[in-house]
Amino acid sequence: ALLVAATSNFVGMCVRQNRTDAQLDQLGREAEVVAAAQTYRGYTQAEALYELLLRPIEDHLASARQLVIVGDGPIHRVPLALLRTKDRYLIERVGIINALSASAFLAAERNQPAARGPSDALVVGNPAYDRELFEGLRPLPSAEREAAAVAALYPRRTLLTRQEATRTRFVEAAAVSSVIHFGGHAVIDIDTPDRSALLLSTTDPESSSLTAPHIARLRLTRAP
Repeated sequence: ALLVAATSNFVGMCVRQNRTDAQLDQLGREAEVVAAAQTYRGYTQAEALYELLLRPIEDHLASARQLVIVGDGPIHRVPLALLRTKDRYLIERVGIINALSASAFLAAERNQPAARGPSDALVVGNPAYDRELFEGLRPLPSAEREAAAVAALYPRRTLLTRQEATRTRFVEAAAVSSVIHFGGHAVIDIDTPDRSALLLSTTDPESSSLTAPHIARLRLTRAP
């Protein structure tokens, strides 16, 4: 089922499991292959799923600034920003927000202050992760360049790249930041989700990763 609620600024989309599970699962597991244009009935997987999931709300997307997605089942593993038409990716058309529930998102919107001061940004790019432990992963120099470009947008920012992107510095900066951009590797453990983690620099003697439970316990006092 595809449930849509539209306002002048947002399109809310609730996706529940149905016959698309196999396609969603494949896109979630093979995002790099999709980007390399593996075909599926004449489309890439990304184009096929766009047709199935988003074409029905095309009229709403045309006037929306942001798309709010409440996922279920395998949709959690799908990089929806990669869904695309023939000419461009979804993220190039509209901002994307992933929400745990429609009611939680609406409550957060209602509780936002009417006006905000300048944002403090934590920007992380290409952390120097443990390459022996994660030998199948590659460094992300493009994410480092992206991080520098993002940091330049914020007068008050903390930019952490390579060896500087330690767990300790990340946690300290996150506590006083209202915007967090992470451009690095994440390791997903489907069987044991609590072991899923963001990979950070090995120069931190405490740990070179930030697991899901650790993230959940962060004190993000400046979060919107």
